[in-house]
Amino acid sequence: MCLIAWRWHPDHADALVLVSNRDEFFDRPTETAQQWSGTPIWAGKDQRAGGTWLGVTETGRLAAITNYRTPETPREHAASRGHLVAQFLASDLSSHAFLQRLAETFQAYNPFNLTLYDGATLLGFEGRVTTHRVVTLEPGYGGVSNADFNTPWFKQTCLQIDLEGLLASEAASDDALLDLLLNDQVAPLQQLPQTGLPLDRELALSAPFVRMGHYGTRASSLVRMRRDGIEFIERGFDQQAMTHQTRHVLAKA
Repeated sequence: MCLIAWRWHPDHADALVLVSNRDEFFDRPTETAQQWSGTPIWAGKDQRAGGTWLGVTETGRLAAITNYRTPETPREHAASRGHLVAQFLASDLSSHAFLQRLAETFQAYNPFNLTLYDGATLLGFEGRVTTHRVVTLEPGYGGVSNADFNTPWFKQTCLQIDLEGLLASEAASDDALLDLLLNDQVAPLQQLPQTGLPLDRELALSAPFVRMGHYGTRASSLVRMRRDGIEFIERGFDQQAMTHQTRHVLAKA
């Protein structure tokens, strides 16, 4: 997953509204969002490594992960970052407690950003191979892509501004929120990040919705964490068009 934005109002009926895009190679096998057999986890699944990029539980937990972009080649034998999402969702640890444990093992993974919500606290974790940082996420609007939390990359800024505008209106339907994620406008050259990639790749990856032929946005997701339940919608895409839209409404356990 490469882009997440949210509104967190812990005292509101809709405590957390989160939208996200997952970018991946189109030939990487993936399962549509559903409940994982024998677990409390609702998520899509990366069939190659067995983890996920975004998931929720009926108890009101949420976790999501993005890669941190660097010019270095990822370590081939590093642990799968997608397992961190599943591990948090399957546990009963608070966000703080889970991240305290992760601080002892984060070096096993390629660089990542992990977002955790335990029903009360929203936290971020930046794992950078040799260093890490726990990020306290304040109520209001926020987001993360492939840089540090709340870094104003073009794609993240666009999505956060659009999300804030839509949620302030009376038109914030599920489809309208998901449609925000279809924005394929690339950044002006002067606003491109400098992450060591060739210019053409940097430009293509600067859009909220990525189209690069063999690689691009595979899934768009919307999660509404309410006092009485959770709504989780996923749209799936191939190189040509949307392939599915699933909607799960979970009563809080």
